[in-house]
Amino acid sequence: MLAALACTQPKEEPLGAATTTSAAVRAPASCDTVGERGSCFDYASATGSFGVERSLCRSAGGDFRLSRCPTEGTVGSCVVAEGEVKRYYRRGVERGFSAESAKADCEASPNANGRGGGRFLATLR
Repeated sequence: MLAALACTQPKEEPLGAATTTSAAVRAPASCDTVGERGSCFDYASATGSFGVERSLCRSAGGDFRLSRCPTEGTVGSCVVAEGEVKRYYRRGVERGFSAESAKADCEASPNANGRGGGRFLATLR
C-alpha cells in the first residue's frame, strides 16, 4: 500500500504527505473549487475528522471529498499550513492560474498564524 501511495504523490509535494517516519498516518481530504476558483485544497488529519473543513468547503461552494485533489492540470501548489496544501490549476470558470499568478496568490495567502506567506512549489514538467 505504501508503494501505491508513493506512486500517486506529485513531485512538488514532499510536505504534508504521510511517510514511514510519520508518528501517525494522516487521512486525506480535499475541497475542490477548481470550476469556480481554479484551486483545490488538500487537508490531512491524524483523526480523520474533517467537520470544520467540510462546512467551510460547502459554504464556499466546493465539493468536499475524502481523497486528495487531482494533480492533473496543476501549475503549482502552496503549502499554507501543516497538512494543508492549496493546488492551482490552468483551468477554472472564473480564472485559471499561470505559475506567476499562482505564486503571487500563494505568497498573499494567510497561513496558520493569519499572516501571509504560503510557500509556493511549481509543478515540474
